[in-house]
Amino acid sequence: MKLKLLICFIVYSVTSLALDSSNVNRNLHEINTKINQVNSGLIKKHQQQQNISQALKSSEEAINQSSVLLSKLKSKRLVTIQQLSNIRNSLTEMQQSIATTQSSLHNIIRQIYQQIQYLKTKKQSILSGNEGSDENRKKVYLIAILKQEQNKLQLLQNKINRLNAISDNLQKEITQLNNKLGNTVTQQQKLQNDQQKQSQKSQVLKTQIDEDELQINHLKEQQTKLNHLMNQIIANELAAKAKEQHIHKINPENSNKEQIADNNAGYNDTSSFLLRKITKPINAKIALGFGATRDNVANKGVLFNYTENANVQAVSDGKVMFTGNLPGFGRVIIIDHGNDYMSIYSGVISQVKVGAKITAGQIIANSGNKDNQPLGGVYFELRHLGKPVDPTKLVS
Repeated sequence: MKLKLLICFIVYSVTSLALDSSNVNRNLHEINTKINQVNSGLIKKHQQQQNISQALKSSEEAINQSSVLLSKLKSKRLVTIQQLSNIRNSLTEMQQSIATTQSSLHNIIRQIYQQIQYLKTKKQSILSGNEGSDENRKKVYLIAILKQEQNKLQLLQNKINRLNAISDNLQKEITQLNNKLGNTVTQQQKLQNDQQKQSQKSQVLKTQIDEDELQINHLKEQQTKLNHLMNQIIANELAAKAKEQHIHKINPENSNKEQIADNNAGYNDTSSFLLRKITKPINAKIALGFGATRDNVANKGVLFNYTENANVQAVSDGKVMFTGNLPGFGRVIIIDHGNDYMSIYSGVISQVKVGAKITAGQIIANSGNKDNQPLGGVYFELRHLGKPVDPTKLVS
């Protein structure tokens, strides 16, 4: 009677474990889907943020260039204004000088004219021949002085004309500089407005990225808990298998009649696993060896290089205990080889079902492509009594 109750309890326990394993697998698949979705969005947002950062950098360079140009234009305008001011001061002085010269010249001309008129009206006698020569010399002298004063006046006027032309050119240059300054200021303001908008977008993206990363961290916490639960389920399944073997030993006469039919029951080979035929899981080179660190985490298995559509083989005889998606690992196959050894294959497309008996070298999966290899290749792990062991010598 006690034996029957114990067997019923084991059947119930195994059935419950299978149900729990199914629920955990489904939850893991949902979490994996969510993580992939959030990760996909994060990649796009990081790309957008990178584009915005590049745009901000370009706008900052453009703003700096416009600031340099503004500084140069302002300096040049200041120099030009100073030159124009100096020329206008010179013009004022020269105009005053011309006015003085003109007044003086007018007086001289009037005096010379009066003297010439006087010489014309003065009576001359026959005896005053020498006196007539003196008067002619005076007239020539006075006319020479008159021409000299007129030349001075003309030179001053020419200089004023040249300064007026320079003044006009400087005024035009100042007008052009003012226009350039206005355009540069407008362009700089536009660049600053665009930069502010890009900064606002960047801030919004940063907030979204922080929220997504927080969500991913939360999902990964759930993932860790579910993975831990999956390990507990596997351990419980192994314990259930051990109990079954113990019952078989103490009641061999009832083993055939009361044998438990369960797909999750383990593999019963107790021979030394290391002395059996061992097959390399995939024909590929090792990308990351056992114990090597990746993202500051020690590798507990062997990662084979990315290989597309390659056959994945069971390393030894055994029985499929689990096949399903695990977040961060892709599709996973767990095979019980007996003698407390299990092998784990991830990043593959499974071709076997839970409960299937497997022989060494049997094709159990296909490597597929990068879409189902989240680690960048096919990952293999060997465990003894639930702890990872170095499989390098077996799979090299």
